[in-house]
Amino acid sequence: TLAFGLSTNAIEDAKLLTPMCNQEMKKVEEMKDKYMPVMNAAVCFHAHQQISIALNLYGFIRNSTPTYAYVLVNIAMIALKGGNHHKAIVLMETYFDEVGGVDGNKNPTDQNAIEKGPFCITNSTYKGDCVN
Repeated sequence: TLAFGLSTNAIEDAKLLTPMCNQEMKKVEEMKDKYMPVMNAAVCFHAHQQISIALNLYGFIRNSTPTYAYVLVNIAMIALKGGNHHKAIVLMETYFDEVGGVDGNKNPTDQNAIEKGPFCITNSTYKGDCVN
């Protein structure tokens, strides 16, 4: 099982459970071992209110690519909309820590933040603004 008690067969489950997001799932098959096609498929399912499938895919990404922190934002939004405010806050705090802190003063563990520098910059007018 993955984080949040999710199935390790997240990709297979998503293909079997619904014909929705077929184009995105085809890209997952074509680009094995890449997290971004899985993320695109998860976002598609999320947008179509297929939350359990989206969560399975988000969990798969998080466990298979722990250096990709942005997936935590999408999971946090599901928690927030589901009324689990504490979980949403914890997930967002973890995200900010992994991308270098809300003021950009921590060492990031997120691969994109390592390559591009911390997303949240200290001289921003709005300290919570994150830039790519």
